[in-house]
Amino acid sequence: MRRVPLPAALFDLLERNASARHAFALPDEAAHYVRTVLRLDEGSPVELFDGSGRLARATLTTIDASMVIAEVEAPRSSQRGEPPVELILFQAIPKGDRWEWLLEKATELGVTTLVPLTTRRGVVQLSSERFEKKRPRWEKILAGAARQCRRACIPELRAPHSPTEAFQAYPNALHLVAHLSDDLTSVHRALHAAEHRGDMPLGDAPRPIGLWVGPEGGFEDAEINTLLQAGARCVTLGPRVLRAETAGVALLTLVQNALGEF
Repeated sequence: MRRVPLPAALFDLLERNASARHAFALPDEAAHYVRTVLRLDEGSPVELFDGSGRLARATLTTIDASMVIAEVEAPRSSQRGEPPVELILFQAIPKGDRWEWLLEKATELGVTTLVPLTTRRGVVQLSSERFEKKRPRWEKILAGAARQCRRACIPELRAPHSPTEAFQAYPNALHLVAHLSDDLTSVHRALHAAEHRGDMPLGDAPRPIGLWVGPEGGFEDAEINTLLQAGARCVTLGPRVLRAETAGVALLTLVQNALGEF
């Protein structure tokens, strides 16, 4: 069943009248997606989603050049495709198109929040104005990836932070910093040790996990020391030096594997 994004305001309307099926015209962007991108026919079933955990099954009853009408069932809440804990990726933006590739792959791997880092060695330094200009495109990439991999929620993209600001924004998370060193523990062992200490509850109030990846040249020693003093733990991604965007994907994958998702 194909998925079609729908604004949250329309889901609010559906929930206020959840006792019956409703027929309504899809917004222009959703109609264009159905008609031109998916090229669906009348009678096709689709799943509408708002990107924040609400889904609704629908049947396309009218598709023409002027409108697309769908008969929609009552919406329901879902956490399908979402990780058991909040996964926050703190990542220095790599140069070129690698950041957009990372947005897509991180979404597929279950990241819930992305926080771009402004680091001392970072090649890409975004001002607030430049970030806001790029935000719509980047959020569109996140939404498309969430739709493709059938997640219930679209990851949140935060504004750029310095490492200190980013850590302070999530003081209760378990922070793991990817770092190059021969004597560091693995991600799996770090999570196992945290669970043994009681630092990583996975019950009704699971503790978020912060995943840190520096720029191409890595974090400076002063940045690492600041994170360690605040309570973060350094982990290794193996003996090979990875590209920054590869490191983000690897760190997410290792954490999800340790959590039993893979």
